[in-house]
Amino acid sequence: MKSYFSREIRSALNLGISEAKQSVTIAVAWFTDKILFESVLRCLQRGIKVKLYIRNDYRNNHEKAIDWQKYIDSGGILYFDNLQKLHHKFCIIDKATVFIGSYNWTLFAHFYSFESIVRIDDENVSDQFCAEFDNLILGLTPVENNIRISESETSNQESIIWKTEMHKEIDFEENKASEIDLERLLTEAVHQYNQKNYDEAEKLLNEINLIRPDESRVYNELSSIFWRKENYLKQFNLAKVAFDLAKDDIQKARALNSMGLSQYEIKNYSQAVNLFKQVVYLLPDDSVALWNKYSAEYELGHHRECDSTALEVRRVANNTIKKLKGISCMELLKARISFAHISYSVDKVDGRKRALLAKEVFYQLPEEERDYHDLDDIEELLKTNP
Repeated sequence: MKSYFSREIRSALNLGISEAKQSVTIAVAWFTDKILFESVLRCLQRGIKVKLYIRNDYRNNHEKAIDWQKYIDSGGILYFDNLQKLHHKFCIIDKATVFIGSYNWTLFAHFYSFESIVRIDDENVSDQFCAEFDNLILGLTPVENNIRISESETSNQESIIWKTEMHKEIDFEENKASEIDLERLLTEAVHQYNQKNYDEAEKLLNEINLIRPDESRVYNELSSIFWRKENYLKQFNLAKVAFDLAKDDIQKARALNSMGLSQYEIKNYSQAVNLFKQVVYLLPDDSVALWNKYSAEYELGHHRECDSTALEVRRVANNTIKKLKGISCMELLKARISFAHISYSVDKVDGRKRALLAKEVFYQLPEEERDYHDLDDIEELLKTNP
C-alpha cells in the first residue's frame, strides 16, 4: 500500500490510469479535472474498457463542464447518480489495483484542498470494490446522450454551495493559460525526445518555457536534450536551474542525475560520484542512479566501493523486478536494463540474457511511451555479447 497527499495525487492517478491494460472503473462524486479526463480518453483510445459513475448535478454537468458526450462517443460507459447520494472516491485498475481516499477528481481538490488517497495492489480488495461498483449501478442504464444542466435547474442552496468552487475552477482554467495545453505540449516534447527528434523537442519546451518559466520539468527535459547533443556545460546549467525550481524529490533527483552525467562525460568522476550519491539518497530504490554511481566509481578505480554499489544495483533491480504489481512497465524496463549492465560487468552470458529480457519489456510499452535511447542501451549490450 502506498499513500499520496494533495498535489501528489493527480500524478499518482494519471500513472495508474496509464498503466491500465484491460479496464478502469471509477466511482467519484465530482469529476471536473480535464487533465484526468484526458488520461481517461487516452485509455479509451488504447482499447481499455472504462466505466464511470458520477453525480449528475450542475457542478459535473454545466455548460463548460467536461465533455461527457465525447467520452461516450469514444466508447466510455457512463452512469449518472440522479439521487445525489454518491460520495465515493475510488478507482479500480485491471481489477487488481484500487485508489481510494478523500480526493474528488476536481481542480479545486488539486489546487486548493488538503487531500489523501492510498493505492492498494490487492486482488481481494479490488474484488470488493468491483462488487460495490456493480451494486451502485444496479438497475441503471448507461447514458447515451448527455443533456447539460442549467443553473436555473439547480436549487438555490446547491447553487450557493458550488458556485464558489466552480468559479475558482473556471477562473483557473481561463486565467492560468490552459494547463491542459501545457501538459500536452510537455508530453509531446518528451515523445519527440524519446524518438530522438531533439530540435523539435527543444522547440516545444522553449514554447512552454515562455508561458511557464518556473516549471522544473521543462529544464530537466532540456538538460537531457543537451546531454544527447554533447553540450555538457549547458546540460549542467539547465539541470541546476531545474534543481532550484524543483518542488519534489523526483524532479530534484532528475536534476542531480543530469548534473552527474555531465560531470561523468567531462571525466570529472569524483564530482559525478558525489552527485549520484545525492540522487540515491533521494531515491534509494532507483537502480539507474546506482548504476551511474557504479560507473563513475569504476572510472576512479574505487574497487571496494564498486563492489558494494554493484550489490546494491542487483538488490534494488531484483526487488523491482520481483514486485510485478505496483510498478509500471517503464520502472520494470529501467530495472531490467540496470541488471543487464551490472551482470555484463561480471558474466557476459548472463548480461546478454538479461538484455534480451529488457528488450521484451521495451516492446511491451505502448509506442508513445517508448524511449529509443533505452533500446540503444539494450542493443549495445547485445552487440558486445555476440
